[in-house]
Amino acid sequence: MQTKEAEVELYQTVRIDPFGRLQIEAEQLCVAAGGDLTRVVRSTNEGGVSKNQSVGKADSVGDPFCRSSAEIAAEVSSFARGFTSAVRDAGRQSPGETHKVKTRQSDALRKWAQENGAMVDSDQFEKQWKEGGEVGGEEHQVIVGTDGLTVTKRNFVDDSFGDAMVLPFHLGYDEFFDRVELHNQIFPETGPRLLGFTETSQGLIAPVLTQPFIIVRRGATRAETHAEMRLGGFRRTSRDNYRCGDILVEDLHDENVVIDNFGKIQFIDPVIYIRPEKLKRGEQKKGSILTV
Repeated sequence: MQTKEAEVELYQTVRIDPFGRLQIEAEQLCVAAGGDLTRVVRSTNEGGVSKNQSVGKADSVGDPFCRSSAEIAAEVSSFARGFTSAVRDAGRQSPGETHKVKTRQSDALRKWAQENGAMVDSDQFEKQWKEGGEVGGEEHQVIVGTDGLTVTKRNFVDDSFGDAMVLPFHLGYDEFFDRVELHNQIFPETGPRLLGFTETSQGLIAPVLTQPFIIVRRGATRAETHAEMRLGGFRRTSRDNYRCGDILVEDLHDENVVIDNFGKIQFIDPVIYIRPEKLKRGEQKKGSILTV
């Protein structure tokens, strides 16, 4: 399995207009080699982009979701949260409880995905992933798009030692889709879009997402990242981690934050959490935060 460095090098760029909004000119984004995973995605930039909009909306043709990427993530997160009982605090949720939460949420989301036509063929995904060289990092299995515009990523790790895990960095599907939603709100040019779910050897379904390629000129310096995050109202809490209110954006090292071939800073794979600065004992965190 390749490293996260190899995953970063696979990203290429889409054209960015002078206002920084994403423009996808190809009518069809072949998000993986072969037609089974192909979705049709168009940009909808008419009228500009507000704080609470994602830049990429999808046509109904070939895409099970006719909503923005952020709206899809918010819906899935809200649905999954209904099957969560634990307080969203890593210090108070044991590994056993995490597995129970993920199992409950996976069972519910599987039914939801089936009803919405959002189940992706697992055998086809794995076949294309293996034919593409089994590219992956610490969190995703990656298929490089033949269109030169996108990659397809499955949040699932299955190494040669037989250790398999869905959402290895997250306590539940609600937390993962909070991250996807916030990525589209904070860093819309690289925001991932949900394509659906696959079955896995772990018995849990794994999210499958598409994301723009970025051609990487170099990694961003810590000073460049810090300056960009300050413009968004974030303060540094430690080395490569930042906070704005209840939102944490972490792991912003020079493999996850890069300078593209236009000289523009791009946040490829930030780890984003909702973590209240002070969570009272026994208090349940509800809802997702959409303003920064």
